[in-house]
Amino acid sequence: MSYIDDLIALMMAPQNNDMVLVSSSAAAWHPGAVFDGESGLSLVSGVEDIPFSGTSEYTRCSPTGEYVCITTTSGTSYVYRRSADNLLRVAALPTARGCSWNWSGEYLALAITASPYIAVYRRSGDTFTLLTAPASNAPTSNCVFAEFVPGTNLILTGGNASANFRFFSHDTGAVYHASTPTPPSNIPQVAGWSPDGNTLVVQGSSGGAVAYSRSGVSLSSISITSYAINPTSIRWSPDGLFVSISGSGTGRRLFRYFGGTFTEYTLPTMSSGATQRATWSQNSSKIYFFGIVSSNLTLTIVQRDASDIFTLLSTTTITAATSVYSADLLVAA
Repeated sequence: MSYIDDLIALMMAPQNNDMVLVSSSAAAWHPGAVFDGESGLSLVSGVEDIPFSGTSEYTRCSPTGEYVCITTTSGTSYVYRRSADNLLRVAALPTARGCSWNWSGEYLALAITASPYIAVYRRSGDTFTLLTAPASNAPTSNCVFAEFVPGTNLILTGGNASANFRFFSHDTGAVYHASTPTPPSNIPQVAGWSPDGNTLVVQGSSGGAVAYSRSGVSLSSISITSYAINPTSIRWSPDGLFVSISGSGTGRRLFRYFGGTFTEYTLPTMSSGATQRATWSQNSSKIYFFGIVSSNLTLTIVQRDASDIFTLLSTTTITAATSVYSADLLVAA
């Protein structure tokens, strides 16, 4: 299938509304518009699914809103460029798990599944050029995430082994090992940086969240409530005041971060949903939770008011499915 054949028509959400791209076991990729009003979810009608094979792991939209990276652990990962109301496939990349964009959208980092387990690409238009891999101290095995520190050229890798918890930096041609901070006792499987890049929250598969403040490539622990869930996503609100940690079943936690302190907030009661994924609205007023409820892919929208009180806004059944793999807000291009 040619790139032209992969031109996918999307109905973009109206101004001040949000659009989320979500994948599940029901089919390939389901483009959907999530409206920023009481109407809740409005699915795109008459749109063909994005052709995709394998189990998708991550969807990441570039900060500028122009590009979307979709990774898979059992096939080819792809990058799509948004053009008006369309997504056009422009790059085929290696099998990978985590992915992230730098602050300008010029660089893309992948946690690839083959040695050296980290790949960084420089984008020029629709062309993606692979940078030279680290000459030493690359991750020792498959990583789960490769997260750019916002506003910097630093990338944090981790997952599957303590030795994979490492900082890397890059220039225009190569990737370099920057430091190996002391890893948390529970090997992190999910990570999320605050929008300013100064605070990190990681979550392991069998223990509680761990938080750090960052100074350069040094990390200092910050206290955060510990609990055990199987983590799937850590997402900060765009205003940097809240972080949502999601996991399977009822494993959902919400924390406010202010003045160096994490304070847990109460989320409204929601239906239990396996393999939860979450993302925030552009204005930080809503959290979109995707999960499987009664064998259906389901979206639950939680509203945040001006007093930072969170209430249940709506719950919508989308389609029959057994798993939800990823969800990400498509920023306005």
